[in-house]
Amino acid sequence: MAIPTNLSSAQEESAAADVNEVSASQAPARPQSLTLEVAPPPEDVLENPLALIDVPDYSPPRESLKDGLVRLAGRFGWGGPMETLRRVRRIQVALAVTMASVSSSAARDVEASGLLKRYRDVGRFKVTQVRHPYDLMEIFRLVSRLPESLPPEAKKERRRLELLLGLILRQYRTEISKTSRGPFTFDTESRDYFIRSVQIEQKVSFTTYADERLSLVQMLHDNCHHGRYYYLFSLLSREPAANEGRMFVMYCQALLTLARMEWDGRMRTTPLIRRLPPRQEVLFMVRRDRSLKQRCLQDREYEERVKTMVSVFQDRPFTWLPGGSGDGKPEKGRGRKKGAKSGPE
Repeated sequence: MAIPTNLSSAQEESAAADVNEVSASQAPARPQSLTLEVAPPPEDVLENPLALIDVPDYSPPRESLKDGLVRLAGRFGWGGPMETLRRVRRIQVALAVTMASVSSSAARDVEASGLLKRYRDVGRFKVTQVRHPYDLMEIFRLVSRLPESLPPEAKKERRRLELLLGLILRQYRTEISKTSRGPFTFDTESRDYFIRSVQIEQKVSFTTYADERLSLVQMLHDNCHHGRYYYLFSLLSREPAANEGRMFVMYCQALLTLARMEWDGRMRTTPLIRRLPPRQEVLFMVRRDRSLKQRCLQDREYEERVKTMVSVFQDRPFTWLPGGSGDGKPEKGRGRKKGAKSGPE
């Protein structure tokens, strides 16, 4: 499904020049297959890790008598209440890991509380040094794919986690702007990546050599990936946007492009549905893109177009097991033959 994007001629010429420059200098030499693990752009990585001073004091969650009874009930197979408790605990663990990653005092409090050891079965989040938002990628994916039907306590913890991630992103934006890179906004960077991906895709369609096509598709994959998550970062950090919803259109286009990629560099004519992210992530963007909501209120025809784009993505049950952040990857041994590759996400 092709979604048109309205790009000015100046933007197209600038993106085409960037594509030609990257093709000549940064394209990988004879890759065998697509590399799905995308590292942050080197120029966007901070020299020193983030250290926030105004992080709220960490208070570990206390297990009440009710929680203890719910845990006991889970041992006897009464899984409903236990599943609700697991949802709350997983968000609390993600919040604790995020605070510990950007604050030394919070790290000491989290370690002293023993929370990560006590609830290590509800998530695989690790305390790390944050030099780029990608260092917290699993937590960003969790936040963007949480279901709306959460218990009140989980909704409160999710709100706290979103506010903390927004604070981290704004601090990162301030620090990276102090470097030789100059003024930095996630919205601008995301738009540039999306525009560049459109230009690269046009070059791919005219390329006949397999090695060159695979190199270009790798570049296309990386630009779509960066644009997708920088768009998420711009929304969580509440950057002012005046794009009248165009960023969301380019975001959907990037997701569909990623779903058309094959391991050997070929491009499918139609996206593979199971490679698309769940609808929860797309609706998360819709609810937080203020320029998109404003345009939908003013233009009912555009609102119907947005609904059509969202309908392409499917609902997918959220997995609360360790590592199950709803990323849409097929499980081992399920839905495909042994040794077969499922394609890029």
